[in-house]
Amino acid sequence: MTSCIQTTRRGSACRGVLVAIAFLAASGCSFDAVNPGAIEERALGTEPALVGLVNGFIGDYDDAFQRKVLYAGLLSDEIRASGSWSWWHDADKLGFIDAEAPTGDLFNIPHFLWRPEQRARFLAEETYGRIQEHVESPESSPLAAMSRLYSGMARLDIAQMFCYSTVDGGPRIERPEALDMAGKHFTEAITIATEAGVDSIAQMAHLMRARVRLAKEDYAGAAEDASAVPTGFLWIAHFRNAPGETNDMWFQINRRVEGTIQEPFQNTGDPRVPVVNTGKKGADNVTPRFDQMKYPDQFTPMPMGTWQEARLIQAEAAIRATQTAAGVGFLNQVRAAAELPALNTSMSNADAMTALRTERRMQLFLEGHRYTDMRRFNEFPANWQMTCVPLPLAETQNNPNLQGGG
Repeated sequence: MTSCIQTTRRGSACRGVLVAIAFLAASGCSFDAVNPGAIEERALGTEPALVGLVNGFIGDYDDAFQRKVLYAGLLSDEIRASGSWSWWHDADKLGFIDAEAPTGDLFNIPHFLWRPEQRARFLAEETYGRIQEHVESPESSPLAAMSRLYSGMARLDIAQMFCYSTVDGGPRIERPEALDMAGKHFTEAITIATEAGVDSIAQMAHLMRARVRLAKEDYAGAAEDASAVPTGFLWIAHFRNAPGETNDMWFQINRRVEGTIQEPFQNTGDPRVPVVNTGKKGADNVTPRFDQMKYPDQFTPMPMGTWQEARLIQAEAAIRATQTAAGVGFLNQVRAAAELPALNTSMSNADAMTALRTERRMQLFLEGHRYTDMRRFNEFPANWQMTCVPLPLAETQNNPNLQGGG
């Protein structure tokens, strides 16, 4: 899996050039390969090796991201468990996330969410260290900017999804600190990408830092970052035709039917929420089966960051500042792109906040935002047991910093 981005210099729009091809072509690398034997440590400091390492952690993060999107849907009101996995049913219907679930298939949510995110983070940070050591001008290296962007995205996912976190067996990190650490990586990515003249990386880092600031209720800062994201911007996780590289949302809902679309999203009439009533039952032979069509096959890419999300962040900041008409104006930009009628800019501020929450539900459907949005807007049922994911047992039992109440 490779994220599709644009890596051309200033003045370009993001149109989805494969980063692997862009970096390899820029480095003059051949696509022919031979296996000369074990790779020595010193060889990992060469430009072709660094390019390979960057593409490696991008693929690892893409895998972690699509798993996060699946679980975020299940833990929110987007996806209903409809199969034989009792742990999914408990998480979906009760908000109980069992860290002791078996680690076969995708039963154990903490295990299968934590491991790929931490792997992608570690590899991105390790690669960044190698770039600092071996690249002549790392402060203007697109490889360094990409490394900081992806390590920041992994850290942000972990901060937003888990109740708390830790890094490489270290001490417990509470969410505000984890968010700050992710934000620091995005700031570094912006600085390096700007110096390198790679606008798309800087724009994606601005959008990610806007998410950090939104989570920290720094609405003005979030809006400022979001304003740096141009209309038309799109950053995706790409799934190619290769073993093990399948869009899990399609696989678990449309093929295995371990999940189906929940009631609030079954018949919205909104073109951004394409759902089909199959008239059949899920794998449990009980739950009505509604298939999502946002990702109609196993190779459909997933949006990681979009200009529409940026406008929604700007809208929220404006509405919270009681700049209602301006906020609704941002919502209307998003709606216009979906060919939906404009909302009345004269509506009350309370109605505008309701409209914002609806627009986020529709526009960001199955993109990994709904779980954290429900927590941020306090939309979980009163009897919900957990609004964040516990750490997996492997971490809490083997990390001495987390024992004795960690």
